[in-house]
Amino acid sequence: MGNCNCISGTEEKTNASFFDQPAKQENEVIENLITEVKLYNNEELAQALVRGYLTRKDFKKEKPSPKRTNQVVDIKNYLSGSMLKILNDMDFNDLLTEGEVTILENGAFYIGEWENNKINGKGHMIQESIYYKGEFKEGIPNGKGFILQSNGNSYTGDFLNGKYHGFGTFNMKETNYSYKGDWVNGKQQGEGTEKWLDGASCKAQFVDGVKCGPGVFKWADGSSYKGSFNMNQIEGTGYYRWADGRKYTGEWKNSKMNGKGVFEWPDGRKYIGDYIDDKKDGNGVFTWDGGKKYDGQWKDGKQHGFAYLEEPGKKTKKGEWKYGKRIRWVE
Repeated sequence: MGNCNCISGTEEKTNASFFDQPAKQENEVIENLITEVKLYNNEELAQALVRGYLTRKDFKKEKPSPKRTNQVVDIKNYLSGSMLKILNDMDFNDLLTEGEVTILENGAFYIGEWENNKINGKGHMIQESIYYKGEFKEGIPNGKGFILQSNGNSYTGDFLNGKYHGFGTFNMKETNYSYKGDWVNGKQQGEGTEKWLDGASCKAQFVDGVKCGPGVFKWADGSSYKGSFNMNQIEGTGYYRWADGRKYTGEWKNSKMNGKGVFEWPDGRKYIGDYIDDKKDGNGVFTWDGGKKYDGQWKDGKQHGFAYLEEPGKKTKKGEWKYGKRIRWVE
């Protein structure tokens, strides 16, 4: 197809079928890209599932024992079977500690350090399907800590006033999704890296829990994108390369090619021009590997309007096209 060098009575049909095919290929791949991005976006915000469990309300009603003596406590005795299995799978062996078990008014078990009859320092807390191990300040997770849910979701890192804040890693067991990076007030904020079960990954800047700014997304099939994100969408300028060698460099909006860009095929074909929602639309130049060139107007992914057709060794002609078919030559 890319080597077509004939200009004849069947030119309109030949050109139409030739241009339909690359447009279809572009659109199919971009639609798949958008579906994958949306899927990942839903998963990347899964950290909200555990946000809010460790709040001031949960831990401010301590009812300490009047007297405490240090003794060896096996945390396993206070965890559910599902949690124990998860911890074993994680090779988490730090379940022995010294202290006394205190039952708080909210029903939680606490084993750890106290100061002025308040939970302060390092300790373990088990409440229903939640297990937290780490540092406390006045009964609230502050500092370094680890939290685990019975569904296997976990977070390891920095806490501030019971929320993820600083640097930490969130893991979602069911989908094997993970985020490792910066957090502010319980949300992804700053630089972080996401990974998925199929091998895909994304290293990007985050603002208020969503990708905003520069980033690099790598798909499991070998495709990749390097450029700008906005509100979890590919937006701004960026470079996308498909696993088969096709590539696009240019402007994006709502995870679609929008604006000016350059699309290149491995066989030497190239389009330089305008895009609207993944389709050639506006003015653009399509060049075949043999030097043949269409320079003119496009609409909905097809030649549409006036354009110049150039071929090596032949006179340049001006013509008019409608939806991929040449309807006349213009003298």
